[in-house]
Amino acid sequence: MSTPVTRPGQHLPSHSDVEGTSVDPDAVVSAVDALVAEADVAASAPFGEGTDDPHGLVTLTRQARILDRAHEVLVDALASVDKN
Repeated sequence: MSTPVTRPGQHLPSHSDVEGTSVDPDAVVSAVDALVAEADVAASAPFGEGTDDPHGLVTLTRQARILDRAHEVLVDALASVDKN
Protein backbone atom coordinates (compact mmCIF):
# COMPACT_ATOMS: atom_id res chain seq x y z
CA MET A 1 0.00 0.00 0.00
CA SER A 2 1.53 3.29 -1.05
CA THR A 3 0.58 6.85 -0.25
CA PRO A 4 0.13 9.20 -3.21
CA VAL A 5 2.69 11.98 -3.40
CA THR A 6 1.29 15.50 -3.67
CA ARG A 7 2.97 17.71 -6.23
CA PRO A 8 3.42 21.47 -5.89
CA GLY A 9 0.52 23.34 -7.42
CA GLN A 10 -1.63 20.22 -7.66
CA HIS A 11 -4.43 21.95 -5.75
CA LEU A 12 -4.52 24.84 -8.25
CA PRO A 13 -6.60 24.77 -11.43
CA SER A 14 -4.51 23.78 -14.41
CA HIS A 15 -3.90 26.39 -17.06
CA SER A 16 -3.05 23.57 -19.44
CA ASP A 17 -6.67 22.35 -19.28
CA VAL A 18 -7.55 25.23 -21.58
CA GLU A 19 -6.68 24.21 -25.13
CA GLY A 20 -3.58 25.97 -26.43
CA THR A 21 -2.77 27.68 -23.13
CA SER A 22 0.73 27.50 -21.73
CA VAL A 23 3.02 29.62 -19.59
CA ASP A 24 4.65 32.43 -21.53
CA PRO A 25 7.94 33.24 -19.74
CA ASP A 26 8.14 36.68 -21.36
CA ALA A 27 4.65 37.56 -20.10
CA VAL A 28 5.57 36.42 -16.58
CA VAL A 29 8.79 38.45 -16.61
CA SER A 30 6.94 41.51 -17.95
CA ALA A 31 4.21 41.23 -15.31
CA VAL A 32 6.72 40.84 -12.46
CA ASP A 33 8.90 43.68 -13.80
CA ALA A 34 5.87 45.98 -13.95
CA LEU A 35 4.88 45.09 -10.40
CA VAL A 36 8.43 45.62 -9.09
CA ALA A 37 8.53 49.01 -10.85
CA GLU A 38 5.20 49.85 -9.20
CA ALA A 39 6.67 48.86 -5.81
CA ASP A 40 9.65 51.15 -6.49
CA VAL A 41 7.29 54.04 -7.20
CA ALA A 42 5.42 53.27 -3.98
CA ALA A 43 8.73 53.33 -2.08
CA SER A 44 9.40 56.86 -3.27
CA ALA A 45 6.15 58.16 -1.75
CA PRO A 46 6.83 60.76 0.93
CA PHE A 47 6.39 59.74 4.54
CA GLY A 48 7.40 61.11 7.88
CA GLU A 49 6.44 64.05 10.00
CA GLY A 50 4.08 66.43 8.23
CA THR A 51 2.68 63.83 5.81
CA ASP A 52 -0.37 61.59 5.86
CA ASP A 53 1.98 58.65 6.53
CA PRO A 54 4.09 59.75 9.52
CA HIS A 55 5.58 56.31 10.24
CA GLY A 56 5.81 54.97 6.70
CA LEU A 57 3.31 52.19 7.38
CA VAL A 58 0.99 53.12 4.51
CA THR A 59 3.92 53.08 2.10
CA LEU A 60 5.22 49.79 3.48
CA THR A 61 1.78 48.17 3.32
CA ARG A 62 1.33 49.29 -0.29
CA GLN A 63 4.73 47.87 -1.24
CA ALA A 64 3.92 44.58 0.51
CA ARG A 65 0.64 44.23 -1.40
CA ILE A 66 2.31 44.93 -4.72
CA LEU A 67 5.12 42.44 -4.04
CA ASP A 68 2.54 39.88 -2.91
CA ARG A 69 0.86 40.22 -6.32
CA ALA A 70 4.24 39.66 -8.01
CA HIS A 71 4.71 36.57 -5.84
CA GLU A 72 1.28 35.27 -6.91
CA VAL A 73 2.21 35.71 -10.58
CA LEU A 74 5.36 33.64 -10.02
CA VAL A 75 3.57 30.95 -7.99
CA ASP A 76 0.84 30.61 -10.63
CA ALA A 77 3.45 30.29 -13.37
CA LEU A 78 5.40 27.66 -11.44
CA ALA A 79 2.23 25.73 -10.63
CA SER A 80 1.28 25.74 -14.32
CA VAL A 81 4.72 24.45 -15.28
CA ASP A 82 4.52 21.72 -12.62
CA LYS A 83 1.17 20.54 -14.00
CA ASN A 84 2.53 20.19 -17.54
